[in-house]
Amino acid sequence: MSINALDRAVLSSRLSKVLPRDPHSGPGGTYTVRSIYFDDDRDTALLQKLTGQLYREKFRLRTYGRDSGVIYLERKIKRGNLGCKEKARL
Repeated sequence: MSINALDRAVLSSRLSKVLPRDPHSGPGGTYTVRSIYFDDDRDTALLQKLTGQLYREKFRLRTYGRDSGVIYLERKIKRGNLGCKEKARL
């Protein structure tokens, strides 16, 4: 699905009044995210995703921003339609 430039500008203007800008973003509102995902030797996380298991989790290392020296270990948990993320700064 896509929207035209005018609708995008209107939507962006309206949302900017009620949603704060991401603190990681740069002047243009964007930032770089780098992730390394981990799985076990049986590819459990991959197989859980491919088979549509409702209860699953995965781990990743992640940095936000081009020059960020901050690295997080994140655990993503999916329980049915609900998901959450736990993270620890390394």
